Amino acid sequence: MAWQAGGGRRRPRDPPGGRRPCGAGLLTAFVLCSSFLLAQGQIGKTSFYEITISVNPRETLEGRTVNLSITHEGSNFAVCNWYRETDTKENLIVTLYLPPIIGNTTGPFYTGRQVAGYGCSLLLQNLNVNDSGNYMVTMKGPSVDGHGVVNIEVLGAVLKVTVTGPSHVVESHPVTFRCSSLGFNVSYSWLKGGQPIEAGGKVLVEDNNKTLKLLSTSRSDATTYTCFGQNTFSANSSDPHRLEIFYGPEHPVISPLQQVYNERSTLNLFCSAVSNPPAKVFWYFNGEPLERQNDPQLTQRLAMKNAGKYTCKVTNVETGLSNATALEISVREAVNHVSIRDPGKVVENSITHLNCTASGFNVSYYWLKGSQKLQAGGHLSLSGNGQNLSLSRTSRQDSGLYSCCAVNSFSKDSSNYTMNVFYGPDAPVISPTEQFYAEGANVTLSCQADSNPPSKYTWSFKNSRHSGGIYQLFRLSSADNGTYTCEATNNETKLAQSKIQPICVLEPLSQPVLWASENVVAMDANVTLNCSTSNSSSVDVTWSKDSQPFPTNVEFDYENRILTLFKFQPPDAGTYTCTAQHRFDKATSNPCKLTLAYEAQPQLRMSPGAIAGTTIGSLAGLALCAIVVYFLLTKVSCWKKQQPVSNGNIPSASSPSQPTDTKPKGGEEDIQYSTLAFNSKTTSQPPSKSPVSKPLDSGTIYSEIKKK
Repeated sequence: MAWQAGGGRRRPRDPPGGRRPCGAGLLTAFVLCSSFLLAQGQIGKTSFYEITISVNPRETLEGRTVNLSITHEGSNFAVCNWYRETDTKENLIVTLYLPPIIGNTTGPFYTGRQVAGYGCSLLLQNLNVNDSGNYMVTMKGPSVDGHGVVNIEVLGAVLKVTVTGPSHVVESHPVTFRCSSLGFNVSYSWLKGGQPIEAGGKVLVEDNNKTLKLLSTSRSDATTYTCFGQNTFSANSSDPHRLEIFYGPEHPVISPLQQVYNERSTLNLFCSAVSNPPAKVFWYFNGEPLERQNDPQLTQRLAMKNAGKYTCKVTNVETGLSNATALEISVREAVNHVSIRDPGKVVENSITHLNCTASGFNVSYYWLKGSQKLQAGGHLSLSGNGQNLSLSRTSRQDSGLYSCCAVNSFSKDSSNYTMNVFYGPDAPVISPTEQFYAEGANVTLSCQADSNPPSKYTWSFKNSRHSGGIYQLFRLSSADNGTYTCEATNNETKLAQSKIQPICVLEPLSQPVLWASENVVAMDANVTLNCSTSNSSSVDVTWSKDSQPFPTNVEFDYENRILTLFKFQPPDAGTYTCTAQHRFDKATSNPCKLTLAYEAQPQLRMSPGAIAGTTIGSLAGLALCAIVVYFLLTKVSCWKKQQPVSNGNIPSASSPSQPTDTKPKGGEEDIQYSTLAFNSKTTSQPPSKSPVSKPLDSGTIYSEIKKK
């Protein structure tokens, strides 16, 4: 059974909420109208009385339920109305119909939390403070008209607890929080960071604990503050109120504290300071602001100009405070500006000094030639921490690329120098080296000498000079005989060297002329054969006798031009020839016959006829020999001396009969050559070691034979 207003239970026939069906409502309205009409007819007979309203429970608490019930004695009420404040239709809550018509209707002030009950009771559910006020009831019947009023004060529960106050404060400044709420007879307490906070010291509580004051704040006061409200029947708390304490900045710290850096390294500084809110960071270098601001990190690549004082300044925009600290940075210079002093012109066999300089911290030096590291020794010496390289006797092999390497513990650099050693000229070399050439030939002489820079060449011949390393001769003749001098000159070293090249032009050879000191040679006598041909050492003379080798009792003189036979013997008799030749020509002399002269034999007895025949035969033979001798003496006879005529190959008539000594007297510069040959029509007889026998005429030959 449902609970009914007035303490009864709902009847089974009543609908929920005490409402009647719509048909019953119409019926009720009809009955009421009839009753009102009846009552109007009996106005003079209506009774007025005051209705007493009971409140149960007496303490109306927010969120709870209260029942308003009435008591009446025997009156027949037909309609009961409940109002708020005044009994006007605008303030009507609900209308109840009494038996025999049962039901209710709602008015403008009905909220859904009011329930009309039996006996014109009114149940108010889920009370709130807005439900406080006057409730008025009216009851009407055929002869009765009642009126009653009751005041209800809903005691509010603790609701909407709220903390007001600043969300931040500067450290050391005071702060005040206030707490407010809805509710009846609320008392307050405070929590700091979830823990109860008691008054005392710098904490002050006022206005029945509604106000909390911190007389001086510190950064430890930065937390949440909560207000707790309660009364006898409810409790509630506010949302946590966050308090932030602004402080700082404290003295900033720069890290790392390293103060010495190497050039070309990276400086990476970080500045931090205790501050709330975080401080803004500003960097200064030697008092001047850097471009990058409000950045706690400073990064830059170091050069020597970056050495100095770095200052970090921090500022808190909330506290309005600033602080600063500085760090002195020094930079060790890396190796820079390596250079090698140019020693100037370097000449072979001179002393050369190379000096290397560089800027930087604690620099040391070493040298390279090409890729090879140089060590002191030999003609190389190092000094000044390797800074100076000296070559005591510079040679052409010292030419090349030199590198001075300067280093310290964290950097290195180098500089290059190309040494060009001037040397020479060395002794010139003339090519070809051939000295002898055929008449009419062409020759090109080339002169070269090792030299740096390349030498300049000058040829000289007799009184003529020619520039250049090449000297060309065309259609050689005897006029080209002589010595050709090539001089090589180096303008840098101021040195010069020369070389002599002899040239001998070999003309075609004429037939040599061969004659003997005597043609009929006595036994054991000495005889000399003279081969008249060119006296040039380029002309070789060879001998032959009947195409057979010579006997051992021979001697050659004047470069094989004179042949001496000692102690003439029968095997030495025969026909002799000499052959003159050089590399381009060859000529053989006239034959020269040597005969052994025998002693006279004992006389034989002859008849007068034999004597006459022998005499006639001898005279005829002598006549024939005389003719032959005459012919030979006028032509090529070995007996008769004639003055030779020079044709460029043989000595002239004015030439001495003694062969010219062609050997050099003082070296190659003094060599003189003559190209000689003999004309077949002339003869010349150089002196022999033994006297040359006079030519024998026919009478003498005969006398000698007769004596024998």
